[in-house]
Amino acid sequence: MTDLVQALTHLAEERPEAVELVRGTHVRPCHPMIEDTAEAARRVELERALRLLERGIEPAQVFEDMSRRLTNKLLHAPTKALLNDA
Repeated sequence: MTDLVQALTHLAEERPEAVELVRGTHVRPCHPMIEDTAEAARRVELERALRLLERGIEPAQVFEDMSRRLTNKLLHAPTKALLNDA
């Protein structure tokens, strides 16, 4: 048994809560509701941008506004949740 395996085995036996902490740090897939919300926001902003481009608005301005609006929409709920937890 390697030193690392021995150390991890000892840690698991002595401090099982540490194992649970490590297990909780791996990347998990997004919740479908989060994916659906993000996709809906993306579609709304894309449709808005396409309408603005069709009206002759400067593409650089349209993309700047679209990226800002999409970022704000995607960060709104997590930011609100963090502020509520504080």
